[in-house]
Amino acid sequence: MNPEASLASPEASAPRRAESTRWFAGVLAHGAGTMFFVALAFAAGWYRMRGLWVLPAVAPSVLPPCVAGAFLLGVGPLLLRASRVDASTPRRALPWLGGALVSGAGFLATQAAWLHVMFWYRNLRVPEGGAFASAFYGLSALQVVHVGLVLLAVLGAAVSTWRGGDARDAARRALAGWLFTVATFGLLFLAVYLP
Repeated sequence: MNPEASLASPEASAPRRAESTRWFAGVLAHGAGTMFFVALAFAAGWYRMRGLWVLPAVAPSVLPPCVAGAFLLGVGPLLLRASRVDASTPRRALPWLGGALVSGAGFLATQAAWLHVMFWYRNLRVPEGGAFASAFYGLSALQVVHVGLVLLAVLGAAVSTWRGGDARDAARRALAGWLFTVATFGLLFLAVYLP
């Protein structure tokens, strides 16, 4: 047994227990959201296999989701760097957190522009667009909400760091949330965006 660990007071280990609890709660929340998203994506896939799917006149291009995916993939490495800065210089995490916010905002802007084009210029409406339109807007909206919540956590970590706090644990939690986001976007791409 580690003598130092055995001598650690309950007060000293309390912050780590609290962080472990926050981490576990975050994983449960993201896992529940992912399961809900996966269920809806499988339902969309069922409609696709039944031939009740893409209307040829409004079939989307794969370019916008690919651009959005590039922004999405850029956030993870930035959060990883932010979570690994030296504890003695926490403000060094600020550029990484700022980059993650910019890249995440780029993802949201790309998605918003694409949904705008599909609704106003290609007349993809609900319920006229059938199962495809419902899956397209519904799953895209869920994805945007998930991304928005994770970006709020990143913004909170950046503000904490700017005030001199240590936001490495917050960056690790945001990174876990972002990995869930990347996984659900991959599923969204396969089930809905892929022509």
